[in-house]
Amino acid sequence: MTEFSPLIDNPPLEADQARQLLERILEDARQALSEAIMVFDLDSTLLNNSPRQAKIMRDYGRDHGLDVLQRVQGEHWSGWDPRIPMRKIGLDQAQVDEHYDAFRAYWWERFFAGDYCVEDEPIAGARDYVDSVIELGARVFYVTGRHEAMREGTLACFERHG
Repeated sequence: MTEFSPLIDNPPLEADQARQLLERILEDARQALSEAIMVFDLDSTLLNNSPRQAKIMRDYGRDHGLDVLQRVQGEHWSGWDPRIPMRKIGLDQAQVDEHYDAFRAYWWERFFAGDYCVEDEPIAGARDYVDSVIELGARVFYVTGRHEAMREGTLACFERHG
C-alpha cells in the first residue's frame, strides 16, 4: 500500500516537468474524447489572487494615510502574509508591527467580497490550456471554495479576461 503524501510536502515541479504533465493530461483527455471531464480549481490554479490582495493593501494605505502602500503590486505578494509586501515596499518593522492587526481586519472584510474578486488575474497559460481541453471535446467544470458573495466579482473577472 502506498503511503499518503500530502501535496504540500511535494516540491513544486520544474517548468519542463509541469509542461510534460499537462501535455500528458491533454493526451489522456484526447483519448477519452467526449467522455473526458476536466475539473479545475479557480484560486492558484486558474486565477492569481495576489492582485486582489495588492488592491486591498493599496486601499488600506489610502484609508489610513500610508501613501507608500500605493506602490504595492501583486508581484510583491508571495503568500498570505501581508508583512512581506509591507516590508518589500519600504515599511520598517515598527510600521509593519503597528499596522499588521488593523490591516488583517481590513483585509478580512474585503478579500471575500465580490467587489475585489474582479482584480484577480489569470495564471499564465491557464486560459490557453482550458481552451485546449474544450477544443478536445472534454467537459470543463470549475470548483472553488469561494462563497456566493464572491460570485458576481468572479464572473466579472472572467468577463474581463474573456
